[in-house]
Amino acid sequence: NQGVAYRLTERPDSALSCYRKALTMAEKSGDQSEISHVLCSIAILYANTGRRNEAETYARRAVEVAHASDDIEMVMYCDYACGSILTLQEKYDEATDVIRRMVNEAQKFDKPNYMLKGYAAIIDYFLKSGQPDSTRHYMLLADNLLPAVGAASAEALGYLETKAEVLQ
Repeated sequence: NQGVAYRLTERPDSALSCYRKALTMAEKSGDQSEISHVLCSIAILYANTGRRNEAETYARRAVEVAHASDDIEMVMYCDYACGSILTLQEKYDEATDVIRRMVNEAQKFDKPNYMLKGYAAIIDYFLKSGQPDSTRHYMLLADNLLPAVGAASAEALGYLETKAEVLQ
């Protein structure tokens, strides 16, 4: 948490120092969920500071470790972050594959918020990759999820922003 606070206050060196200490502690504990969380935090820090190759490396490691845990929330969190970082790298096909996997897991575990978040990300990836014709299918899926998620949720608002961008 201290590392996140440093990251949010634009003190990346201090954030990284905290993350490295947290990673050592998490690795000693053997808790795969905690390890993946710290790896994902490092990936996000690197992405936010323009170090995209390092961000991708840590995001991929976070995904791998998260999938070895029993924490479905952490799996989805790491998948989403990895998809976002792959988008920064303009690896849209890979990003879409990662997010589709997240959506399938969300569906399996009845997590409509993650499904909606995933659909919004996929729509965004199609727009960025120059394939806007593929968005219609995912917008229909997302529109059908809105009642289950709640219009005021962060995921619904994020999807509605993406939808507005498409329609604009």
